[in-house]
Amino acid sequence: MTSVSVSILTHDRPRELLECVNSLIEQTVLPKEIIIVDSSTKNINDVLSKIVDNVKRKSIQIKIVKGNPYSVSICRNQGLEAVSCEFVLICDDDVIFDKHYIETMLKTFKKYPQFIGLQGSTLSKSHNRRSLFLFVYWSLLKVFFLSRVDPLEQKVLPSGFVTMTSAKGETPTNAEWLISNNMMFKTQLIKKFKFDERMMRYEDVDFTFRINKAYPNSLGIVKDAKIVDEHMSSKARDQTKIITGFVFSHAYFFFKNLKKRPYELLAFSISRFGFLIIKGLIPLFLHRNSKEFLACLNALLFSYYFCLIALKKRPQQIHALQ
Repeated sequence: MTSVSVSILTHDRPRELLECVNSLIEQTVLPKEIIIVDSSTKNINDVLSKIVDNVKRKSIQIKIVKGNPYSVSICRNQGLEAVSCEFVLICDDDVIFDKHYIETMLKTFKKYPQFIGLQGSTLSKSHNRRSLFLFVYWSLLKVFFLSRVDPLEQKVLPSGFVTMTSAKGETPTNAEWLISNNMMFKTQLIKKFKFDERMMRYEDVDFTFRINKAYPNSLGIVKDAKIVDEHMSSKARDQTKIITGFVFSHAYFFFKNLKKRPYELLAFSISRFGFLIIKGLIPLFLHRNSKEFLACLNALLFSYYFCLIALKKRPQQIHALQ
């Protein structure tokens, strides 16, 4: 019988974790095991005890792994090392799964055996922002090679940034990368891959892009496997570290994975300039707050320094520089 492991990464979000696990133990096809990689800096033992009781009542195995609080990539690898089933579902703690999610994914893998990894479809929460604002925002992202909505596939742009798409038909929509809030794989075929522990952010793009390069056209997005992403990420005290981590990881991903042809280098340069404008200059003029601008400027400068030392230092030393 087909078996599924679920690897959940959690960090200081006990309420969201509980809701996520509750959605998993109410699936029409239950997972065989749930692995929680807990990198929390706060004590969430009360919630973990409740989760263990709930899971065991469903005759599901559960493993609690103490995660590294400084590295998402190390935690992802810790989860993968604990997996023992034919399929593995990797997710974040702020995701709520439709009750047919696992069943739909397994049926899709069976019907389309060429796929190694699949991602479900996210149901966006409504917002009150004006459509004009969104039009201008996405237009700027497209102009600066930062992102765009692609109707055909989810891919990596020449700049190293990525496009977004929505699955439309019964056949999975092709993807060059998958997002780590929900992605399921055939475990045996991805055992040789690991999340790059030098990366502070963008680790899911790097991980799945490398899988797709090794197995072309093996990733897809499934329309009817639905999730709700709460996006309840806790605010960091120092936004400079968050921005620096993302900008470094993007630069590192670009120089590591892309061929650096002239048009790719041009797109990369334009995207860095656009990032400074959208994430730094526009907030500076709108909110009269120089913090985000200085954070972006600092991040863009230091990201090159991080890239230069990334291949010479061990991953733990990279994260110590955050």
